[in-house]
Amino acid sequence: AVFAGNAAISATTGSDLNTGSLVLVTTGTKTYRSSGGSVFVNQAFDNTNRNIAIHAAQNVAVNQPIVNFSNGSTLDINAGGDISVNAQIDGRGGVAGGTATLTAGGNVLLNQSIVSNNGTLSLNAGGTLTPSGGSGLFSGSGTINVTTGGNLSTGIYSTTGALNLRSTGGNVNVDTKINEATGNTTIQAAGAVNVNQSIANIRNGSNLNITAGSNIVLNAQIDALDDAGTLATPVAGGAVTLTAGNNVTLNESIATFNGAVNVTASSGTLTFKPGTVFTGDGDAKRILAGSAPI
Repeated sequence: AVFAGNAAISATTGSDLNTGSLVLVTTGTKTYRSSGGSVFVNQAFDNTNRNIAIHAAQNVAVNQPIVNFSNGSTLDINAGGDISVNAQIDGRGGVAGGTATLTAGGNVLLNQSIVSNNGTLSLNAGGTLTPSGGSGLFSGSGTINVTTGGNLSTGIYSTTGALNLRSTGGNVNVDTKINEATGNTTIQAAGAVNVNQSIANIRNGSNLNITAGSNIVLNAQIDALDDAGTLATPVAGGAVTLTAGNNVTLNESIATFNGAVNVTASSGTLTFKPGTVFTGDGDAKRILAGSAPI
């Protein structure tokens, strides 16, 4: 074992590193680093641990629970290859505000959920983020940031704070509902943004901003007025801004509660299908903004 009081301890190997074979005792920062291989988290980190950093030239596999940031500390995991979350990373209880940041040069495989106590959760993947088995990101009122280099298909993101989704090299597909409790939401894609499930965050007065390098296709409603969630009365003012480098196709309606609506197809066309814009019933697709400008 290595004892350092409240000073930082750093353990570095050139090959694979198994955290279960190391006993590092400190109330300071613990750093586990493999400069040439992978890191396997084969021991649980409880809330007596403070800041933890896990860095690997290749992959990081979280095989045991990590709960250190439930005491308000930070968790930083960085891999040149993939990060596999095979055990829960959980910051609930204790002190609010502990943060977790995962950065992978390859993919992030979310096989278990990541939960914070109102702290920011940031996941960055050079490739893709792949959730499984109902896993998701849960942050209370903390911000959730998800960035991928490849296509991003949205998963379960639960927060009353800000939600920021970005693909730096592909498309963003909104394949799960963004509910009425979510705060200000920003969706950015180098390619297209395809809204395949409804977005209702504007119902609580928060804003929605979608930017695409190519096209925006709205296949599900952006709606402040007709959500089946727990917020009985919508809050006025949530604005919607859609900005596409090429085309915007509205196959479903946009409805705010006195929030401004701005739709821009910078180098293409704005298409409404089917029906008539602004007026009509039945299958008509409309932009409704109450008393706000369109």
